[in-house]
Amino acid sequence: MFISLPAAILTRRMGRKITMLIASIFFLVGSGINAGAVNVAMLIVGRILLGFGIGSANSVVPLYLSEAAPHKWRGAMTMLFQLTVTIGIFAACESGGRLLGQASCLSDLQPDAQPCLASRPLAPP
Repeated sequence: MFISLPAAILTRRMGRKITMLIASIFFLVGSGINAGAVNVAMLIVGRILLGFGIGSANSVVPLYLSEAAPHKWRGAMTMLFQLTVTIGIFAACESGGRLLGQASCLSDLQPDAQPCLASRPLAPP
């Protein structure tokens, strides 16, 4: 949310590829910090950098795809981008739940279609 406006300004000034490269660097550094985290502060910093990466990528990648894809495939390409982001969120939910010894995200769904992350407790009982 906080990075979307700066990413849009950077995209206009430096171009789409440079902005995607910067987003990739945020992802890489954030992932490295989270992988090597030894305390909660490192996890928070890594998570913030990952958020900057996804925020800037979500603002520039659909624009780049709509310009680079053939006219016939533009809508499909941007839709597939959003689909892959959603699948990634679901995979993260599934893998996190399994690492914590919890059931599948799908088994957490209630009849009122509550999202799997919202139905999980923040701390173990």
